Amino acid sequence: MTTPSSLASTSSMEMKSGKPPEDESFDIEEVIRKELVAPHFQPLVSLKRAAIVGVEGLSRGIHPKNGRLIPAPFLFGEASIRGMSRELDMVCREKILADFRLLQERFPQIILSINVDSSSIERKAWSGQLKTQVAAVS
Repeated sequence: MTTPSSLASTSSMEMKSGKPPEDESFDIEEVIRKELVAPHFQPLVSLKRAAIVGVEGLSRGIHPKNGRLIPAPFLFGEASIRGMSRELDMVCREKILADFRLLQERFPQIILSINVDSSSIERKAWSGQLKTQVAAVS
């Protein structure tokens, strides 16, 4: 598992490059095919209400060989380089929506915010795919 100290040892230059250090390289196709994505939720806070009103769904990859979390810049950077951004985006959305459903059972008023890769939005079928994904977990 990635610890704060192991992330701290990763230079900001490596993080910005979107490529992991050599000893942490991974196969993005395997990550997508096996759906090795871990959803995380960050609270959305309303300053007006002084309350949590929702969550933002975030994704981290799970390294196929060592089980460590793959930071977002590496995960999405590799997908972009390999032309697999849409595929990764879809897997991330599916995982986030499935886990959000569990949160929503406990907190029915909570809202979800997700980031969507621009290459997904540019596709004509994008809104239909999103509706289908949301309907599948509703």
